[in-house]
Amino acid sequence: MDTVRTTYKSPLTGKTKYITTKISIHGTRENAKEYLRNKKDSAIIRETKLKKIEESEKTKEKQPEEIEEEIEEPKGEPETQQKETESEIHNLMDVSVKSTPEIDNIIANMKFSKFHLDVNPDETGSSIVIFGSSKSYKTTLLKRILRDYYSEDTITLLSAPNVHAKIYKDLPKEILKTDQYKPEIVKAMYYINKKTDNRYPFVIALDDVIDKKNDGDLEKLFLTLRNAKISVIILLQNIQLLKSTSRGNANIVIFRKFNQANVIEDYVMKMYLQNFYPFRDLKMPDKVSLYMKLTNNHHFFVLDVINNKLTIHIEPELNE
Repeated sequence: MDTVRTTYKSPLTGKTKYITTKISIHGTRENAKEYLRNKKDSAIIRETKLKKIEESEKTKEKQPEEIEEEIEEPKGEPETQQKETESEIHNLMDVSVKSTPEIDNIIANMKFSKFHLDVNPDETGSSIVIFGSSKSYKTTLLKRILRDYYSEDTITLLSAPNVHAKIYKDLPKEILKTDQYKPEIVKAMYYINKKTDNRYPFVIALDDVIDKKNDGDLEKLFLTLRNAKISVIILLQNIQLLKSTSRGNANIVIFRKFNQANVIEDYVMKMYLQNFYPFRDLKMPDKVSLYMKLTNNHHFFVLDVINNKLTIHIEPELNE
């Protein structure tokens, strides 16, 4: 056999998970086993951190669900509310970042990669998450991903509160657009492919849909529905707005600019990136400073969870 496999008990769900790789990719069986050991250790560390964060969230006086209920019924017009939120965040965009000779040296020798996502919607679904503050090019990157990785043969639905805004005008006409996410759509996609032997590749893109954290069908998109050839791409300004089980099962996580150092430390670094190049050998304050300096210049990070690989990129639209 050309494959080797390892198992572990998920600290997050308590279920047994399997990790498989091909020996031919790594050259020898021992190299393949070493790869699996490293990937298993990383998965256990990441899911343990997610479990701790989930438990700490439950002990807060005010749960995220209560905050979401307040957001769900805002006073005034939705567009006005959105503009106010973006304005408040925009005031934080020009944050001065302390540098050190070590950080400057890392940046000077930075290894950038050509933007590429390991997805194949014609074979299986994928789950992609893009985190970042307002005006951090999340939607620009979403449009790039839809254009380059999901062909006109893919049935694509985009859901966004302000889906008729100018930024969405250049989307292909075949992309369906709605201002509300409805779980019934997910159920319909699953039913269609169940009856047609997974004939149709589907993708659901949610841009700042902030009030569906605990929706069961949204969680299934991350946990099981990739086997029904249904992909999900979700864009959020706040990492906590995505349920921890969904975070822990995303195939690809993309990190753009954040303005608060504590958010970068508590959620970006401790949950995901601190053990990857270029952060692994730095102290936490320097990890945060390096992240802020890079993302201030529109660089962003792509964590391929399946292959346990972090790459650094320059915004494609600015690099053309």
